[in-house]
Amino acid sequence: MSEEKMEWQLIKPTRDRSSYDKYIEDAELPVKIDKDIPMPGQKKPFIWVKLATKMEVGDSVLFDNEDKVRVLRQAGYQKGIKFKQRRVDEGIRVWRVL
Repeated sequence: MSEEKMEWQLIKPTRDRSSYDKYIEDAELPVKIDKDIPMPGQKKPFIWVKLATKMEVGDSVLFDNEDKVRVLRQAGYQKGIKFKQRRVDEGIRVWRVL
């Protein structure tokens, strides 16, 4: 049996889309798009990233619950910062170690 060599060809579109693209570009939107409007109830993660980056190795902060500790550790992880935590009488103390 002989093997036939298959040649690939580019398929050109059958319709010109330029008129459609122009229509979409000129169409008026039914609503106005607002930018930089925060969602109600949404936490501001940049505050935690700022806290994590401002802390120097050996600095510590005291939290009253595990949720805040978790958020700080996640923010630090994004920036390559590591923390250790220990329970103390007042709550949970978190130290920056790297």
